[in-house]
Amino acid sequence: MTLAEPTILRSTNAADLLATVPAICGFTARNSVVVIPFAGKRSRGAMRMDLPPSSTAAGIRAVAQTITGMLRRMPDCTGLAVIIYTDETFASRGGIPHLDLWRALAPKLRRTGMQLKEAACVAPDGWASYLDPARPVGGRPLSEITESRMALEAVFVSDELRDIASWNELPDAEPRLARLVAQAEADLGFLGVRVDAFGIEHDADPDPVGLAERMLAVPAAELGAQCLAEIVVTAHVPALRDVLLHALAGGRELGEAALERSLESIRIRGKTGESFDEQALQRIESGERDDDELFMIGMSQRRPGGDRLNRAIEALRQAAAHAPTSRRAGTLCLLTWMLWARGSMTAAHRMHELARDCNPELLMVETLGWLLASGMPQWAFRAPDDTSVQKND
Repeated sequence: MTLAEPTILRSTNAADLLATVPAICGFTARNSVVVIPFAGKRSRGAMRMDLPPSSTAAGIRAVAQTITGMLRRMPDCTGLAVIIYTDETFASRGGIPHLDLWRALAPKLRRTGMQLKEAACVAPDGWASYLDPARPVGGRPLSEITESRMALEAVFVSDELRDIASWNELPDAEPRLARLVAQAEADLGFLGVRVDAFGIEHDADPDPVGLAERMLAVPAAELGAQCLAEIVVTAHVPALRDVLLHALAGGRELGEAALERSLESIRIRGKTGESFDEQALQRIESGERDDDELFMIGMSQRRPGGDRLNRAIEALRQAAAHAPTSRRAGTLCLLTWMLWARGSMTAAHRMHELARDCNPELLMVETLGWLLASGMPQWAFRAPDDTSVQKND
């Protein structure tokens, strides 16, 4: 796999660093703790977790354990920056928000031995550094971030920024489109055969690799009922669902390799009667997988591109929202995996719950439960391929 050289954004102060965070993350954080690991002066991506609902000892301990646990899995990490994004204001708190949380986190983070490059809070009415003893009670103006020279540079190297809070729920379905998807899905209900509105059968060989390319080629809102129905039907068939997953996240080459494995699994099923999901679960437990197969469990040397994952997530959200409830579980499983691969753990857990509610017996629901319990994929702890920031101390 060829890795692109990262784009380097050079920051010289705290405001510059904060201006680059959305570009590093690929989204705008809200009510979150964002951790930016550094190897020397270079950042190594970013990690986000939900801001604990209250600064209880248990909540603080959970955040600290999550941060230190992730940093320990990055052997080249020598420093970190911590930014708390909150809807609370300096005005309502009479000073910097979540100071109690920071005071509890600080000693735990310092005990890691890593250099604390910055610790800041960004609120709706200002920002300030926890490390600045002379910080204004009302915070510093947000314009120092938005008008920073780094803000403009970051715009040029980042794709469209996402509101990841919206990923915690499916979008509202359009009733007319949902009816069209249900009808198209029923027409495609038999593998290899499409039945039109007049009851006439037509050949319809499934092409999950081609479907993946069509899903990513246009904005999710422009996917028509036929394409959304194909997503639902493909995701409902385990052998095809696996191919679609690999093609969406890894590209045509990885998808075609997954297709060859699926055809072999079909031959095995004919001999042993073992379902595709049962075979996949056995291979996970036995460890008998090559690097392409390790991709699904986050242990591959390959790393899915953030932009591919973002587009796949939006397409799958659109398909799941408009799918008949009884046929939604497979699509939700694919969506869960993409969110997990992206590191959006809160949203991944939520979509997994929806998939389990739709079909608790589906083996991929069980497999995803195992993946989510194991934490983030290994590629989350490797140097990113895209945007990096250099913090000049």
